[in-house]
Amino acid sequence: MSVTASGVPWRSTIRWCLEPGRARSTGEGPTWSPLGKRAWRESGLGAPTDIHALQERITQLEQHNADLTAELSEREEDLVAARAANRQLMATLNARS
Repeated sequence: MSVTASGVPWRSTIRWCLEPGRARSTGEGPTWSPLGKRAWRESGLGAPTDIHALQERITQLEQHNADLTAELSEREEDLVAARAANRQLMATLNARS
């Protein structure tokens, strides 16, 4: 765990520093410096900046997963059929011997 020079975990320090009541207000909310925005984003304490894009990505990945599952099922069926054909062929060849 990373800590500050005072021994306090850095996430706690960032959270404390970035609390809305501690930041200077311009009437529209806290003033965020570029460093503060970056620290907040990288700390994982705030919500993701683009939830809609993440939800779309989740939907895409779920669809891709469903497609791969269907493809795997088809391949398993083909494998079962190939094994059955192989057993039949081997039985026919053994019967001739």
